[in-house]
Amino acid sequence: MNEKDKQGYIFGQLFILANRLQYLGDQFDEQISLKQWGLLAALSKFEGGSASIGQAATFLGSSGQNVKKMAVILERKGFITIHTDEKDSRSVKLTLTEKAIEHAKSREEREGYFLEKLFQGMDENLLEVMCVGLKQLEDNIKQMEEDEMK
Repeated sequence: MNEKDKQGYIFGQLFILANRLQYLGDQFDEQISLKQWGLLAALSKFEGGSASIGQAATFLGSSGQNVKKMAVILERKGFITIHTDEKDSRSVKLTLTEKAIEHAKSREEREGYFLEKLFQGMDENLLEVMCVGLKQLEDNIKQMEEDEMK
């Protein structure tokens, strides 16, 4: 394959693999989808397990509208609370509940096994190269987004 063919292959594979991973992830947990798990995982990265819808959307590379839809479902299931920020009444905050924290703990072993199977056959060098490549793609996409806004 020449360089252009490799670029096209990688570009196409990103979409195909994302769909396949989402399918596997959705089968992984009966209570929440992979995208809902992603929101819970994102919230866990913020102090106190709490972030505004905008912060969560930025973290996930998603829209506030999509995060809000997921948040409403997760609140109904008891995994988060949706409330007005005490410091800024215009901001809507999402906060993990104890149920979400316990649920995450209950998944840890299975998640470890899932990742082990997913990255089976990949040594440290390959993982490092993949990390560098994905980081470069992320940087390029950020630059493209900034250029689009000009």
